[in-house]
Amino acid sequence: MKTEKISEKYSCVATCPMRNVIARFANKWSMLLLVILDEFGVMRFNELSRAIPDISPKVFEL
Repeated sequence: MKTEKISEKYSCVATCPMRNVIARFANKWSMLLLVILDEFGVMRFNELSRAIPDISPKVFEL
């Protein structure tokens, strides 16, 4: 009975739209990209890729 109440309480977790946002920032490069953009401001794609030399172009794909 107690587990039923817990599952009802968190029933919207699986469909929460914030999960997509959090998942986007959970990979290993996202936070580094955000830090660089915060430091340097708006950057073109090639500038950003040169700022992190060990990042592959595949990381930039959506």
